Amino acid sequence: MLKNLFLIAFVFYQSLSFSQHTFPANNAAFLQNEVATVRIIINPDTLEQLLSLGAFNEEKEYQAQFQYQSSVFNQTIPIVGFRMRGNTSLYAQKKSFKISFNTFTNNGIFQGLEKMNLNGSHNDPSMIRAKLSWETFNNNDLAGSRSSFVKLYINDEYRGLYSNIEHIDEIFAAAYFDGTGTGNLYKCLYPASLKFLSNNPDSYKFDAGGRRAYELKTNNYVDDYSDLANFIKVLNQTDIAALPCALEQIFNVDNYLKYLALDILMGNWDNYAYNQNNYYLYHNQLTGLFEYIPYDVDNTWGVDWVNQTWTSREIYNWSFDGEPRPLYTRLLSVPEYKVRFSYYIKQYATSTLQENTIATRVNQLLTLITPAATDDVYRTYDYGFTLQDFQNSGTIAWGNQIEDAIIPYITARNASAIAQADEASQPASKIAGWIDGILDTNPVIRAYCKDCTADSLGWEYSVDGTNWQLGSALQDNGASPDVVFGDDIYSAPVNSALTGTEFQFRFFSITNNVTYNWPCEPLAANLAFYPDGIVINEAMSSNQTTIADENGGFGDWLELYNSNTVSQSLSGYYLTDDADEPFKFPLPSVNISPDGFKLFWADSDEEFGRNHCNFNISANGEALWLIKAVTRGFKMVNYIDLPAMNADVSYGRIQDGSTSWIYFAASTPNASNQETGFEDVAMQKWLPFPNPTNALLNFKQNVELVKVMDITGKVIETKVNCSAIDLSQLANAVYFVDIDGKVFRIIKL
Repeated sequence: MLKNLFLIAFVFYQSLSFSQHTFPANNAAFLQNEVATVRIIINPDTLEQLLSLGAFNEEKEYQAQFQYQSSVFNQTIPIVGFRMRGNTSLYAQKKSFKISFNTFTNNGIFQGLEKMNLNGSHNDPSMIRAKLSWETFNNNDLAGSRSSFVKLYINDEYRGLYSNIEHIDEIFAAAYFDGTGTGNLYKCLYPASLKFLSNNPDSYKFDAGGRRAYELKTNNYVDDYSDLANFIKVLNQTDIAALPCALEQIFNVDNYLKYLALDILMGNWDNYAYNQNNYYLYHNQLTGLFEYIPYDVDNTWGVDWVNQTWTSREIYNWSFDGEPRPLYTRLLSVPEYKVRFSYYIKQYATSTLQENTIATRVNQLLTLITPAATDDVYRTYDYGFTLQDFQNSGTIAWGNQIEDAIIPYITARNASAIAQADEASQPASKIAGWIDGILDTNPVIRAYCKDCTADSLGWEYSVDGTNWQLGSALQDNGASPDVVFGDDIYSAPVNSALTGTEFQFRFFSITNNVTYNWPCEPLAANLAFYPDGIVINEAMSSNQTTIADENGGFGDWLELYNSNTVSQSLSGYYLTDDADEPFKFPLPSVNISPDGFKLFWADSDEEFGRNHCNFNISANGEALWLIKAVTRGFKMVNYIDLPAMNADVSYGRIQDGSTSWIYFAASTPNASNQETGFEDVAMQKWLPFPNPTNALLNFKQNVELVKVMDITGKVIETKVNCSAIDLSQLANAVYFVDIDGKVFRIIKL
């Protein structure tokens, strides 16, 4: 068995977004300098039915044709789902709409989107408040929906100017957080207070207003609320002194404090902290942390429906009086969090939300949309907004629910918030740390710290959990192993003494002679391979006629084998074809009997069932990993580097669970592999074996030239006219071997 080979890297998002992750860019669906046109063609009778029944059956979708027109991109989709959306806007003269690209078409998508939300902004004379809010989140490195403006036509009638708001779903979660979107995503609407109800997860499935207050939008076929119930229990029942360490194991606290500061400055009262409404919680699959995501941010920047003065409301007493808001009140009861929140209030009020900055953006947005807003008669139907009301909306309050115009609002709110904020020097930067190098024997430790220096930032490790030693120096100098100079990502080689061990590590920063450790409980890492009897046993990357799935399709497949003497559950296991996405495909909670098999289809058709993976296997060869989740990390259970395969040829272990691999012309999916009966096929004559090897690498026949290269491509060994090459003198690592022009990846251990 393989030992001491793989680094099991725990990539940890703690109190901020993953430092190497970037949010999706505004694409052709979200044009920032142009108002695109959306045209809906729908049967007139169907449209009449939709508009008349929408308030009573807003979830019903009707077939329509979709056209998107702009100066840079045009597309027509013959069939989409079209319905009304919203809450109070269902009863407005100017309706809001949702367009679904995958309701009537399998895998339907438009510019990476399954849904398009078109909001009418019927109660906002400026029509820009929601976009201004989403931009504020994004400009401060917080996940928030992309947005733009479009002109909407229905059956060639101009229905007015609309905000195009990115839909929050599994695609959003994958793009902004973990790359998979497979975690639980809860849509939280009134009265989602996060107060503790009971230890029974089902108690959080209660209905309010005809839907669940905490509505699970992904994995709803499992409908397991255990993670949410645990989060709420920790939040409510942990002593304040112990809350930071307990909560930061399951929730991205720092990002929430940033959202909270921005919400209060923007006057976003129809949110969690005031109205127990309009937010999502996503269980990030890379980190194990819940992420807070805002939703529906149009009641902002001076809009008031509840008779409050948002320009001066107390920032430390902002929630609705007499009702539980534990995520707001308990966090601000922690001195460190209150200091950090106060810092963010002052930071945002004097930078991205400073009056001149907001005034400039308000004028830009109003100028952009003026032609479309001028022609929008629907804009006037609900509250009688005139064109002058629109043009003056940045500086003159309209009255009624528009208590303040945007620019005077932020001026007054900033001044009041700064005056209320406690004295708060900048808190120590929260550190995100991880280890790179899953397939490398020279792993690198990295840390993200926004305001650190090489002198103030460090890391330490322990192999016994008691005795701690200083790790090698972290640098942000662009010299190897650091990647980019000045990107706030500090790097250092992992100390060689840790090779082949399990260990813990943690980071520290020193600010004003005070040392801050991160995280509260050290992270776990392994520089060893951990087999547990479950292995990838056989795979096929070009299944044309060998075996059909339950739907009659012929997809790629792979087979797992249980070499244990007892039944083994696959709960907590993951398959992936990408080392950067260890939790790419969560395996179902099924058991494999002793010496039993389980077949999975690698066909990217996971909607067909839990036996269908969300990736394919390249016919040109690629690596597959079997991962097992552990507390605050993961371990590598099995790895195989698949070679190229011809059609209907599989690659598997000579015997079930053995370490030697061969091609099978007669594959055995869901059955025992047989040593006899295999045939050499194309590529087989070059195939080096055994792989992995600890010394001699053999070839099926004599070859003319062999070149061994390291992972940088440097040739370190050559041999001519041979049937084997000795690698015993090379360090344990991953190498590339060029055999008569055919390149294979080899593991030396």
